[in-house]
Amino acid sequence: MLIQVTFNVGQDRRTNQFFARNIIVLEKPNLPPAPVKRYRGVISTMKDSFGFIERDDVVKEIFFHITEFGPDVATNTIQLGVEVEFDIQNRHVNIFSFFNFNIY
Repeated sequence: MLIQVTFNVGQDRRTNQFFARNIIVLEKPNLPPAPVKRYRGVISTMKDSFGFIERDDVVKEIFFHITEFGPDVATNTIQLGVEVEFDIQNRHVNIFSFFNFNIY
């Protein structure tokens, strides 16, 4: 994928190295949204306002904050052993977002 930009070239007087400045993206590409996957798991650890979900598909725990369940979920329903379903969206390399939780 190519992105067109315009910029000015500057030079550091001490090191004589060139650098780009005033960078402007001329055309933003229409990128497809990152793929969203649906997963299931069980709440395995709970602390004050956060916990961990043990995924069903791999041996891996996922951190969550209680606010990620949204305003419609009563906090007393988020307990150890509760089965949940959730989406994982890859935002960047090794950075994920967890959202759209369902409690079973």
